[in-house]
Amino acid sequence: LLLIPVPISQAVRAPTTHRARSIWPGRLEPLADIRGDMIRSLSMQFGWLTLGMSPSPDEDGMRIDNIVEQVCLAERLGFSDVWLTEHYFTGESVYSDSLMFAAALAMKTERIRIGFAVVQTPFHHPVRLAVQLALLDNLSKGRIDVGIGKGTAYNEYEFVGHGMRSTDSRERMEETI
Repeated sequence: LLLIPVPISQAVRAPTTHRARSIWPGRLEPLADIRGDMIRSLSMQFGWLTLGMSPSPDEDGMRIDNIVEQVCLAERLGFSDVWLTEHYFTGESVYSDSLMFAAALAMKTERIRIGFAVVQTPFHHPVRLAVQLALLDNLSKGRIDVGIGKGTAYNEYEFVGHGMRSTDSRERMEETI
C-alpha cells in the first residue's frame, strides 16, 4: 500500500531528463530520484509481535519450531520486523530467553529486523546483557532493535522465580542503562 499524492505511473516512471528543484542549495537531483525517495518514505511497513503460547511443556519444542518457521515466512512475505517478548514461568513466551531465541532467528534470516519488546533488565546482569546484545548485533549484521523495561508488578511471580522482588526493579533498570 502506497500513499502518494501523485499517480503511481508518474511516481515510478518519472523522466530523468527533467531536473527537479534544488533540495539542498547548489544541488539538483533527478526528478526520478526524488520520487523514488518519496515512495520509499511513504510506503507502509508491517511487523509482527510474537507471543508464542504453550499450553504444556510437551508442546514447547513444536511451538518454538513453529515460531521460527513463521518468522522465516514473515521475512519472505516482506515483513520489516519481528518483536520478541520476555516472560517466564507461564508459557506466555514459549522460548522464554528472548536473547537466545533472537540468536537462532538471526542465523535463519537475512533481512528482517529482530526486536525486543522488551528486555526485562532486572533479570539480566548489565555487563552480560551488553555483551550478549553486542554479539547479537554482529550475528544479525546490525538487525537488532532493543526495547528495555523494568518488568511489571503485575507479574511479581517472574521476580520471585528469579529470587528477587519487583521493589527495586527501577534501580536495576537504571543500572543497566
